Amino acid sequence: MKRISVIVLFMCTLSLRAQDKPHRLIELGFDAGASIANSYLIMKDILRETVTLDLSQMDDLYDGFSVLFNAHGKAFINVNLGVSWGFGLFAGADAMGQFKIPQSMVELLARGNDLNKSYSDDLGLGAAAFLETGFWTSLKFRRIKFTVQPAYYVPLAYLGKPTVHYSFCAGEDGTISVHGKYKAELYTPISLGDAGSLDIGSILSKDSLDIGNILSKGGIDISLRAEYPLYYNLILGGTITHIPFFPAQLSDKYSISGSFGFPDKDGKDGKDKKNIIDIINGKEDAPELIMNPPEKGNGNKIVLRPLKVGVDAVYRPFRLRLLAVKPNLALVFNSIYDIPVYADFGLTGELNLADIFILGVGTRYEDLVWKQRANLVLNFRVIELGIGISTQSQQFLKSFQGAGLGVDVGFRMGF
Repeated sequence: MKRISVIVLFMCTLSLRAQDKPHRLIELGFDAGASIANSYLIMKDILRETVTLDLSQMDDLYDGFSVLFNAHGKAFINVNLGVSWGFGLFAGADAMGQFKIPQSMVELLARGNDLNKSYSDDLGLGAAAFLETGFWTSLKFRRIKFTVQPAYYVPLAYLGKPTVHYSFCAGEDGTISVHGKYKAELYTPISLGDAGSLDIGSILSKDSLDIGNILSKGGIDISLRAEYPLYYNLILGGTITHIPFFPAQLSDKYSISGSFGFPDKDGKDGKDKKNIIDIINGKEDAPELIMNPPEKGNGNKIVLRPLKVGVDAVYRPFRLRLLAVKPNLALVFNSIYDIPVYADFGLTGELNLADIFILGVGTRYEDLVWKQRANLVLNFRVIELGIGISTQSQQFLKSFQGAGLGVDVGFRMGF
């Protein structure tokens, strides 16, 4: 047993010059993952047979209630010719989305008895899905390693931030006023059929599903990365992801719009007040929802994928490959979410036993979500398996309580 321990420790203390050496000369594999997070419900609430929302506690939220999700998958083949040059091909898909109830509506739900107070705000909603394919190549020049990754992407669906505005006011005499309006536009690379109908069968038929036409709606972006060993045990890196070179453009859209509120005496959508008791007893009409017929139209929507500009580092405090600390920081431009510009940052600690057993544990704030993540990689030379699990939430403390969950897996095979 002592002999095995000495051998493992010796392998872990090999020269740091081997830290960038790829695990295989040629490999193929895939990465996939999905996650969802919310800012209120924690694991013990979700696992109950009946999920109960305590509205009186929701006013503890400081930025409203939101749900975010994402999913991704990618298959690839890589060729690594030592540490100086490599290239690869890949194809994949990813999707992301957000639904958010603003803080003013949360306060209304939590403290509906606040009289003579008006509530007015916009709902947050956005989603997008993409297909992509491309290649990457890396080259080491002097001490700097450069990587270029152009990709062709096609938006499968794009729902930008819709207009969903509401206003609510309650008076001491029991009267209330409710009114609002909404409008949403969904863009796709295929025709959605006639206005007012969505026939999935006809959309996916051979006659309607023109692959060439779909691919012609795509765009091209480029990702760049550079790595530089500043010291013997410190490597600095910089990445710019999805630099738009030729943006995707979608022309088919499906529009939904309407209004809601109490009709006034003339039958129009108005802001007049009615008594809440009379509404409950059926003496007054409830708020009316007016939905205009869905409209199929044409547009010219330019769709860009989220752009990230970031820096990162790998620091080995004892000049051993056994331990590493990996901080990262990035500025993100993302038009899909209601906050279009935000920062990503994180810190991960990694234990590496001879590139066979690699364990990472860290915390990060990524795409508006706090994530507490652990990942394990088992590398058996010919086959490599990886799995990562994270608990997450838009609120830091609740990210430790399971208000969201993320899982990702990876597989590589080669020699």
